[in-house]
Amino acid sequence: MKNILLSLVALSLATLLHAADCETFIPQKIGTIWEQTSYNKKGKPNGSVLLELTETNKIDGGVEYVVHQASLDKKGKEVFESDLKYRCEGDVFYVDMSSFFQPEQMGMKADASVTMEAIDLPSDLHVGQELSDGYISMDLAASGPINMSIRVDVVDRVVEGKETITTPAGTFECYKISQRVLTKSIMSIELRTIDWISKEVGGVKTETYKKNGSLLGYSELTRLEMP
Repeated sequence: MKNILLSLVALSLATLLHAADCETFIPQKIGTIWEQTSYNKKGKPNGSVLLELTETNKIDGGVEYVVHQASLDKKGKEVFESDLKYRCEGDVFYVDMSSFFQPEQMGMKADASVTMEAIDLPSDLHVGQELSDGYISMDLAASGPINMSIRVDVVDRVVEGKETITTPAGTFECYKISQRVLTKSIMSIELRTIDWISKEVGGVKTETYKKNGSLLGYSELTRLEMP
């Protein structure tokens, strides 16, 4: 019995130490609230997302983070809410892409068939680093006889640099990461995005470009409140 207890303690310590090696790209304190506001290419706000870290759960090999998000229109009216899930395993931070594509948001039934490969952010990010691709594929059941399939691939992810970015929420040291986002459904769309992300904060700024290089819009961190 003593050996079993010692083994369990050792396993728990190993899990905690393993998780400690992982750099998170969201706030870590439960109750932290932050907001990202989106703008069109002319700089006019067209909505925002209000987020709050609500849970942290120990999982095999790491920690899971649950973030509640509420999407608001440009008048501040809530139009949609859901929970996002992130996780740290080993020295890698993962974003569960299925959290960002809720069937109900598109007027579909919740019993969608989903396959995915999570986006990852290793703790040892450095300039010039090429990151793994990610994707999500969904077969959505509509309320009528029409079904819809959607696949989104995030590819050619590269750490382009480190920059200091200032937004209404403050000044942050960020990694600059570019990628292509390919959406295939009834229509095919290709976009290029540039993200500025900061450790223990997350997304500070994002610029979205059309395939021809013209700016489509951007978003930035406009609020960050720690408990």
